[in-house]
Amino acid sequence: MELNKPFNIKNGELFIDNYRILDIVSKYNTPLILYSADIIRDNYDNLYKNFKEYYKNFSIKYAVKANSNLAILSLLNKLGSGVDVSSIGEIYLAKSAGINYDKMLFSPNNIDINEFKYAIKNNIAINFDDINQFTMLKKFPDKISFRINPGIGKGEFKEITTGGRKSKFGINVDTAIDAYKLAKSKGIKHFGIHMMAGSNSLNNEYFISVADKFFDIAGIISKKAEITFDFIDIGGGFGIPYRENDKPLNINHISKNIIKNLKSKLNDYDLGNPELNIEPGRYIAGNSAIALGKIYNIKRYYDNFAGTDLNMDIFLRIPLYKAHHNIEIINKFNIEKNFKANIVGNICENTDKLGSNIYIPEPEINDIIAVYNAGAYVSSMGNNYNGRLKPLEVLYDNNNFYVIRKRDNLKDLAINMKIPDYLR
Repeated sequence: MELNKPFNIKNGELFIDNYRILDIVSKYNTPLILYSADIIRDNYDNLYKNFKEYYKNFSIKYAVKANSNLAILSLLNKLGSGVDVSSIGEIYLAKSAGINYDKMLFSPNNIDINEFKYAIKNNIAINFDDINQFTMLKKFPDKISFRINPGIGKGEFKEITTGGRKSKFGINVDTAIDAYKLAKSKGIKHFGIHMMAGSNSLNNEYFISVADKFFDIAGIISKKAEITFDFIDIGGGFGIPYRENDKPLNINHISKNIIKNLKSKLNDYDLGNPELNIEPGRYIAGNSAIALGKIYNIKRYYDNFAGTDLNMDIFLRIPLYKAHHNIEIINKFNIEKNFKANIVGNICENTDKLGSNIYIPEPEINDIIAVYNAGAYVSSMGNNYNGRLKPLEVLYDNNNFYVIRKRDNLKDLAINMKIPDYLR
């Protein structure tokens, strides 16, 4: 699978620029997630420049859920990105990274009133998932939105398809019209409209078609509720290649045609000049990192197993969705892959597999493996099941390596626990 620079292969070994990954592992040990700041910048710029070329009133709101590391958020803040946040915790992390509240869109679902009050206190724009959540409140921020379920959705897996009739997210058009009319009666003057129809799609035409349908929905709601929109948010879902034969998205083709349809619908429905927002997460961070682990055991019984210190605590998305990540032994690229193995972790679950029946070079104890595309939904979904420790995270930028998350220690496991006196 093709690597993004600065990751590269020289003489059968994995490098980042001119640094051997084996040397980096020797310094930091495993498990380790290694990020490239340049890849994040390039991914952001590719989206921003393509959309901005065709529509000037455009902004990116990075989906914090994809990777909420403060260093990643700070890097994106310096690039000018806003953020899509879904909880108080994500608001706090984004603010801690220097992102102003006015660059946030709060899109929660099924929360209590205290989370809403926190957003309202800081005048963060709220994107309501349901009209019932809106009616809980007596005060509101200056700007509100409703999340529309356009009735269709597409994702790599059914579990991450966030639109369509069986999705828990958003409201239909008729309900949305009533919701905006109610909001207008409450004195709210600034509105947005939002959708998120899926995740990790590599179908160029899907983004164009679902956005076009959404623009019609926005036009109908604007007319019937007698409101105008400050922003139209078409969400994210932009996929990245995880498998050898996956083709990357053509962002220029997508942006050009989405904007062409947008301008047509703005004219048809007299929608003015709203800001167009997108909410990429995986597309920006996903291919920016590799996870590095060590092979500690090799079993040859009913099946072959290579046991590593990368496990389902770190890669929850693999057992959760049966997701695929390419795996390589980092100093054996020139050696034939003739060993069929299950790459497993050290968790007491049979679902603890990074890869099933994949071919790798003949493995040896202490070999180092790299798991590709570890930048999104890896760190942010990590946990401490089985009492395992979250890995070290390192950012490579301008020939320097920066620790951006310390490795858990044993005390971290119990830091928020307390034994009642009567049990002592």
